[in-house]
Amino acid sequence: MITKPTTTESLMSSTPSATLCPNCEASLVGEYCHQCGQQVIAPHHYALGHFLKHALHDLTHFDSKIFRSLFPLVFKPGFLTAQYLAGRQKSYIKPITMFVLVNLVFFLVVHRMGMLNWTMTGVTRGPHGVFAKRLVAEKIAAQQVSPEAFETRFNQVLRYNQKSMFFFLIPLFAVALKGFYLRQRRYYVEHLIFSIHFHSYYLIFVVIGMPLLMLVLGVFDLAFGTILARTFGNDPYILVPLLLGMMVYLFLGLRRVQRQSFLVTSVKTLLLTIGEFALIALVIQPILFFMTYFAV
Repeated sequence: MITKPTTTESLMSSTPSATLCPNCEASLVGEYCHQCGQQVIAPHHYALGHFLKHALHDLTHFDSKIFRSLFPLVFKPGFLTAQYLAGRQKSYIKPITMFVLVNLVFFLVVHRMGMLNWTMTGVTRGPHGVFAKRLVAEKIAAQQVSPEAFETRFNQVLRYNQKSMFFFLIPLFAVALKGFYLRQRRYYVEHLIFSIHFHSYYLIFVVIGMPLLMLVLGVFDLAFGTILARTFGNDPYILVPLLLGMMVYLFLGLRRVQRQSFLVTSVKTLLLTIGEFALIALVIQPILFFMTYFAV
């Protein structure tokens, strides 16, 4: 009489061999595959209790990595990059994961705060401005709409496209770092890691640090009758705290990772800050303009 195999027997028979990894079929030594990291699956792994236990562990472990990573990201410039390059990576969020999370929070919050919202006027400035304005005029005529209606539509699409700004800026800034540190003979990806950490910090600074700074200045104004919050909370003086927040962090981070002298690091910090704004004006704004122009 032929008996139907049980569920457990079916699961066991579905694996290639007890001595081979079920994922990549490499020879097994121990509970985890040395080649792909797959755990050897046993029947009890499909029990509900075991599943929930591991799901809870994954969630809490990821949460602990977030909190363990955010503090050094904000208050210890260059620390996460130095740890990553030294091979100590398991205790912290991977750089790209951190940036995606911070970027998500940034763009869920920043538009509601009215910060960094460019308009058609903003992205048609610069060397490409004359050509951009001519293209806009031609499209307005072709679509037979009013300039106001076209600009409204353009700004709506631009607001969406602006979310990709840092995805262009980060690798370009890493190229600049590579150029400034050619003698260090570091791989491009090492500079890319620093760029990811630096811009992740800066997003947090803009979203959280700047409002906190304005709150502190507001309390100071009430106590001493000054107008610091109104002055540094509006254009053009808002650039002062934004630049200081960028340059101080960049200087300390470069000192920790690159280990060059105070003077050399100071000069490179100044030049890289200028380079950041040049990249935004000469590369990012034109990219965003053309991305938006061809979408409206």
